[in-house]
Amino acid sequence: MNVILIINDTFRRDHLGAYGNTWIRTPNLDAFAQRSAIFDQAYIASYPTIPNRWDVHVGRYGFPTRGWEPLGPEDETLAQMLSARGYTSMLIYDPPQLGYHNYDYTRGFDAWWWVRGQHADPYITDPNILTPLPAQRHKLRSVEGLKLYLRNQGSMRHERQYKVARIAQEAVDWLETNHSLDPFFLCIDMWDPHEPFDPPWYDHQLYADPDYEGDRIIYPQYG
Repeated sequence: MNVILIINDTFRRDHLGAYGNTWIRTPNLDAFAQRSAIFDQAYIASYPTIPNRWDVHVGRYGFPTRGWEPLGPEDETLAQMLSARGYTSMLIYDPPQLGYHNYDYTRGFDAWWWVRGQHADPYITDPNILTPLPAQRHKLRSVEGLKLYLRNQGSMRHERQYKVARIAQEAVDWLETNHSLDPFFLCIDMWDPHEPFDPPWYDHQLYADPDYEGDRIIYPQYG
């Protein structure tokens, strides 16, 4: 049996049509859900990005004893378990934390592909790319990280340029090339829809208040 694990960060179940939402359009996810087993009483253990990845990859409850920290030397990951049973394993991801700070979340995978430039990934240094803030500084969280994000995005205009679309295409390409591997484990880890909230403008227009004239707060200062 082949295994594909898809992770989307900061996804609210009540924003999906499959779970009863009537005003947000999620037709592809709804169609997928119709052909799937849905777990209506499943609860995650840890909410933040890295603590949640530990729960998922190690299969244990990290909260409240673990924070933002690397895998421990004693931690055996799902990729390691499957590789020991003959699986070829691949990780395709864009959350920067998985790729640096020595968090070691590529552990056990035969190969991995990091789609660079998401969030505050120190990736692009081009001084010609201007990074004007979309709102007043006190309304934004992690201003320097947001500037990194804005520089990474550059002149991005088309949906295919967004990280989630690039990761999906990388996954499709990998499957087209490696589908004959038996068995395989493919983990697709996407940062979106996590902040910064910066969708293509035409998706934004589906839900935007036409009368709103305030700042564009894509990374809110919550408190």
